[in-house]
Amino acid sequence: MDFQLSIKDINFLRPFFWYLNIFLITPWYDFSKKSLVKTNIRVVYTISVILFKITAVTYSLVDQTLGQAYAKLIFTQRIILGTIYVNTMLTVMVTIFKCGIWATNLWTEMFAGFRFVDRKLQNQGKRESFQRNFYWKLLLKHVFFGTVVYYQIYVWSNFVAMPVWKMVIFSGCMEICYEFLVVLLLTALVQAFEVRYKDLNERLMDVSKKAAIFDELQSLVKAYRILGETVEIFNELFGHQLVLIIFHCGLQMVHCLNLLFASGNIEMDEDTHFQFLISNFWFLVWILYTFLTIVLPISSTNREAGRFIDLLYKMQEERMEKSDMCDFLTRLVNYSKNFHKGFTAAEFFGLNKTVIFSLLGNVATYVIITIQLNNDTRNQQLITSFNVSQFRR
Repeated sequence: MDFQLSIKDINFLRPFFWYLNIFLITPWYDFSKKSLVKTNIRVVYTISVILFKITAVTYSLVDQTLGQAYAKLIFTQRIILGTIYVNTMLTVMVTIFKCGIWATNLWTEMFAGFRFVDRKLQNQGKRESFQRNFYWKLLLKHVFFGTVVYYQIYVWSNFVAMPVWKMVIFSGCMEICYEFLVVLLLTALVQAFEVRYKDLNERLMDVSKKAAIFDELQSLVKAYRILGETVEIFNELFGHQLVLIIFHCGLQMVHCLNLLFASGNIEMDEDTHFQFLISNFWFLVWILYTFLTIVLPISSTNREAGRFIDLLYKMQEERMEKSDMCDFLTRLVNYSKNFHKGFTAAEFFGLNKTVIFSLLGNVATYVIITIQLNNDTRNQQLITSFNVSQFRR
């Protein structure tokens, strides 16, 4: 396995795929043969993982310790945590289903598209320096995420008096870790799209300076078409996961902020309360970072894809006096516009920077609602306690 391949060569994903195969986030794909590994073991492994998840969910629902810990939380926190657990479980199941059972051939088509573009751009076998190496950055993300999550698990395990290993398996932490790996794969693929669009734009700018450009332009436009079709395959493979992950980011932000404001209403000592505040703050930072690492690269990739058509328009303007060339460029522009494909979340909404403000606005709204509900619940508890004390007198 080569850990130094540039992101410009899609084979850079081979070691990462081997790692993700363990968790059934990616299918068993042979990069040498350029095809899926069709074996009954994969089906058996997929079914085994699904059965394990169902068992873990069932146990978490009937475990008394988890039930008692859940009961300590106030109403809004119970609702939000329950919704987060269902959401992350859906993300896991959808990913496993698309990896091991359905739409597996789309993975082969996606990699075929990447390889075609890599051949056109002559990027196969390119390598990167240590500072820009994909796997070095991947390791740093694992360390940061592991530190934040472990501290969160440690604080919660002390609060509910449960062993850390049990907390990891049965409280939804495994699903959050699984989602973390899915996000890493998503961002890696989006970066792969972005660098190829940038390369196409650079090649197009170089071609525009030449006299004879017909053949090279057709070749670049064909690569642009293949990239657009590959983006559509990406949307089909990961659209539903993107909906669930973005929804989870919003839910988790509401939960962290709600816990920061309402932790005083939960019975705990001062040290545990302080640790709750610190762990939730860092988890909030991580969730916000995760959300931005999804949306910002996608927005940048969309911009690079649109820039290709803008460059074609500029070439057309520069050659207005040459009717044959102008007509040729007009046809290329109209053809390319059909393959300017944006990233979508299962076609529910387009992914761009406006999603950031939409999510933050919704988070602020629901945080305000939870604060009001917390105050109403607190006031009701005080009234009930007062009535009980009066009745006893």
